[in-house]
Amino acid sequence: MSDPVQLGEIVDLLTNRGLKHLAALQEQFYQDQNEELYTRLEEISSHHLRDALVSLMSAASSFHRYLAYELFASMDVSHLQTNATMDGKGTDEDSLTKILVTRADKDL
Repeated sequence: MSDPVQLGEIVDLLTNRGLKHLAALQEQFYQDQNEELYTRLEEISSHHLRDALVSLMSAASSFHRYLAYELFASMDVSHLQTNATMDGKGTDEDSLTKILVTRADKDL
């Protein structure tokens, strides 16, 4: 998947479709290839592009699960494992704020 032409076509396809279309694309890919689209996207060498496309496909697959994952990932949960007090160290406040501000009540 390192071919620039093929990669450009993939980026164009995935970034110019709605989430419902991407979910249908994932299902069709699985039926045709008998493997998840995620596994093929993981082969992209540029980690920023790979992470963006995998996140996009995750949102298409299960939007609310994706939001929950991102919300959880932006918080410091080390206190849950060590019984330490919650002091906010390590919390990605910018990501946390972005998720909370950009989502409607029903999404949260």
